[in-house]
Amino acid sequence: MTNLEKFAYAGMISCSTPSPNRVGYFSPTTLHSEIEAGAASIQSTVVLGTGSCLCTNNEGIAIGDVNPNTGHIHPGRVTVEKDAWIGHIGDKGGNILTIGKCADGVLIINSGKGLFGKGDIVNPAAHIATVKVNEGMLLAHHIRMENPLSSLTIRNGIVRTEAVAGRFTTWVFSGLYTIGSTAKAGEIRLTGRGSLLFGISSHKLSAADMGHAGVNFIGDGGALIVRLDDTGASLSQTYEAEAFFDALLKEGKLKRDDQPVKDFAGFKMAKVIGHDNHCYAVLRPMQEGSIRKLMPDALKKFFYGDTKQTYGL
Repeated sequence: MTNLEKFAYAGMISCSTPSPNRVGYFSPTTLHSEIEAGAASIQSTVVLGTGSCLCTNNEGIAIGDVNPNTGHIHPGRVTVEKDAWIGHIGDKGGNILTIGKCADGVLIINSGKGLFGKGDIVNPAAHIATVKVNEGMLLAHHIRMENPLSSLTIRNGIVRTEAVAGRFTTWVFSGLYTIGSTAKAGEIRLTGRGSLLFGISSHKLSAADMGHAGVNFIGDGGALIVRLDDTGASLSQTYEAEAFFDALLKEGKLKRDDQPVKDFAGFKMAKVIGHDNHCYAVLRPMQEGSIRKLMPDALKKFFYGDTKQTYGL
């Protein structure tokens, strides 16, 4: 891990003076080294090769932008390969990564990392943002994508954010989606070994923190996991979990195969103690096999301590 990458993980390094250089990519490019930029504009296809990085210092990255020299608008596409990363090393919050700023934008993470610290990932309503985390991880303070055709797909990676908003749809196939406090965006579709870890920053679970679109379990897969009050007795924790899941059901925020869940027949709830010694409740469709067997690897390691790396959960 490079020093820049460590700072990006923390999102806390003080950088009051932005880097002076602004970089623009107007034709297909493959990066093989670390580039620290004042700001970056992606108007073509950019591949971050193994070990490379593109990071900004308290300024933004735009994927799908306008060429200041010609005035022409071009879509952008960034692919982050193994051991490469894209991100932000400053302590500034706000809109750091804009996908689809002036044209459609795509961000694909293949065993790499997107590290935005206190920065937000945003998408204006006028253009489509496509984000795919096939392996690796994506960390951001908030994710707000306003176009209803925009999407976030997690195939076998980790996405962590404090809150999501907008109209985009999320698919979680065999990865871990962690939302700290509120999920008021489009539908979150869980399938296979895909898991949503929700509310870990909240002091008290509330169905109001889940947007109207809610969670849709596709097939027999998916798991919705919430953190419980550690100060309560075991029975109180059970009541807390049951009350939260029941509130989601009554408000129409739980679906299975696109149909509203009317009762919990065909579902299973269990309590799990995480590697952080906190208590969690897991709701998932009834399946053969233990909860541990059906978890994605990242969540399994977090709960059962198979590794010291907890991915910041």
